[in-house]
Amino acid sequence: MKEPGDNPPENTPTGRQQKVSDWWSREAARHAGEESYMLDWTCSPVIVEVLNRRATGRDDRNWLQWVKERLPGGKVELALSIGCGRGVLERDALRQGLCERIEGIDIAAGAIEIAVKEAGDLPVTYRVADLQKDALEPGRYDAVFCASTLHHIKDLGYSLAQISGSLKSGGVLVLSEYVGPTRFQWEPEQLRRVMDVYSFLPAAYRFNMLSGGTVFFPMRPGIAEMVDGDPSEAVRAGEMLQVVEWFFERTARLDLGGTLLNPLLSGIAGNFDTEDPLDRSFLLLASLLEDLWVEAGVLPSDFVIDIYTRRLEPSAPPGALDAEAEKSARIGEQEVRIASLQEQRRKLGARHAEYEARYFAAVRSLQDAGPEEARLKEQIASLREGVAPRTGASVEEGGQGAPIAATFEHAMRLFASPDARAIDLATEGAPAWARWAAEVTGCSPEDVVLGVGATVSGRNGERFFVTAEPTGGATDERFEARLLGCLPQGWAVVAQAQPPPAAAAEGMTVPPRMRLHSRRRFFAGAVERPAGGGAMARCVEGLIHYLAAEAAGLGLLSPAVEVSIYSEASGPGPQARRTEDISFVQEAEIARLEGLLREVEDSSRGLESQTGLVEAELARARESLDALKRERDILGRPWPLRKAGMWREKRRRSKRGL
Repeated sequence: MKEPGDNPPENTPTGRQQKVSDWWSREAARHAGEESYMLDWTCSPVIVEVLNRRATGRDDRNWLQWVKERLPGGKVELALSIGCGRGVLERDALRQGLCERIEGIDIAAGAIEIAVKEAGDLPVTYRVADLQKDALEPGRYDAVFCASTLHHIKDLGYSLAQISGSLKSGGVLVLSEYVGPTRFQWEPEQLRRVMDVYSFLPAAYRFNMLSGGTVFFPMRPGIAEMVDGDPSEAVRAGEMLQVVEWFFERTARLDLGGTLLNPLLSGIAGNFDTEDPLDRSFLLLASLLEDLWVEAGVLPSDFVIDIYTRRLEPSAPPGALDAEAEKSARIGEQEVRIASLQEQRRKLGARHAEYEARYFAAVRSLQDAGPEEARLKEQIASLREGVAPRTGASVEEGGQGAPIAATFEHAMRLFASPDARAIDLATEGAPAWARWAAEVTGCSPEDVVLGVGATVSGRNGERFFVTAEPTGGATDERFEARLLGCLPQGWAVVAQAQPPPAAAAEGMTVPPRMRLHSRRRFFAGAVERPAGGGAMARCVEGLIHYLAAEAAGLGLLSPAVEVSIYSEASGPGPQARRTEDISFVQEAEIARLEGLLREVEDSSRGLESQTGLVEAELARARESLDALKRERDILGRPWPLRKAGMWREKRRRSKRGL
């Protein structure tokens, strides 16, 4: 059995270790550079202020102050920072007085070099170390900090055993971590809500620096692409805390959110001008929307700050540590297999591209050979008749030999969530609740308004019954103040009397056999704003209405209209939650890659055969052209032509009897 403190036999860098080290060395250099682009959601100054307020209630105090207030005595003697990167946390912890001295370790040698330079005379020391391979000195530290590090660890059992053993009695572990879906495989409901908000953005804000182009809708990153780039990224994030609690007991937690903002702003955070009132308002509104969802339990918090004390003995069930070590090894083997399949795909893709280029080059040459053959035959016929052949003729002459100019137009549609479009009140027309009901039923908004309290026909002839009723309640003053703080200057949200059609007030009876399909509340109000502002102003206005609808649904904003849609068919069932076991996900990815390889191999074999046939036909055409060129050259020489002329003159004289 693998004991918690056992050191793995291999201490030399592996290919995976080297890839991770190189990746984070480059990232450290990029962040330290003068032209560092805001790729991550936490790089935005507006979002940093939001996170500070979530942690401490103030814009200028970050989460380390929250931790300091919960440390025994507010300070420790010696701390360790795991995955220290460029040393930002260590310098900040020393400045804020969380510790007297601190050490930092990181797998990336390039990051350590930058951290050493930035540290100056501060009481901090650095060294290159891999938590998954190297041992930590037992009982050395009063506190261990893991800031955005543990979710990069594959071998959780060994690493957490080392952290636990390195702490003194009474020592604490501080985590500032991503604990969301493993490998960023966002949950369906989470991704739907992200797409709702993203769909408001103008196209100019959708240029993604990570992908190098405009991204019209957010999506989960590919497993193979993540393994190709940084195989450590979020490798076991979703199951990480379960293993942490085998070794530690949590004493405090702070939810930082990120469930919406992280996937929403990944790669596009730099598109927002934080000094622009409208850009700033969008970021603040999105942050408030995330707050509502996390506080109401609609979505979990993907980022947390946790403080732990170590257990005297691990509480892992019998055999759990062995199973944990086996899972870590299995994940590593899968990563090797995925990387191998990706390499095979690249090689096959290159070979396929080579065959494709050869095939089309041969086809073009065959197309050119036809006019060339006709031209040569014409020249030969002229020479045989003694007529001067045309000179200067080119392959391009004539309709058949002329190059064909082809233009290709790529039309791209903006993908937007139906929910977001349905409740976008920035445009005139039917009320929000009617447009949402129209999206659900397939009817027109006008038919929905007229059909409240009656049965209407939707898509595919399906019958729906729609009710719209006003709801009571008062606006939550705290939420109202938070909403006002997100609005640009001169903007206001105004409640309006918006009663539903008269049929609603009279009481509506749902027909028999009809079941509830969907239900949602909408704020009965309007946004008042200055004229102009362009696309971003409309975007912010639409997001305000979306936020107001969500707040009304949670009972925070009034007045509201509650819309219920009934149908003879059952409503959409709950979506199955995906497993957090990344080994299952990666196994499925391996099967997908193997299928793609088979498809590419089959396609390449077919293309290779076609290329061979076309090239053989081209070889025959070239032989024919060469023969015609030789005949033309022979007939075009001066002596054969003069000799042919002498014989013609001799035959002419012979016929005249001369």
